[in-house]
Amino acid sequence: DVYKRQVLDTPVKVLMSTDLTTVSPEDSLEMAAGLMVKKDVGALPVIKDGVLLGIITERDFLSSIFR
Repeated sequence: DVYKRQVLDTPVKVLMSTDLTTVSPEDSLEMAAGLMVKKDVGALPVIKDGVLLGIITERDFLSSIFR
């Protein structure tokens, strides 16, 4: 269908968030989880000295709890 193709061809930059909430690698998981709830986001970029080191997601939290 034409509409679906148009949506799938949309560049990521059209939908991406630019006002990001971030955490540092030294922040606690409790603090990061609280931020996710407060900001209603499912993932947080992990930044140190302005460099993206990774991302922490809701799935990461669940995996760590139920291993």
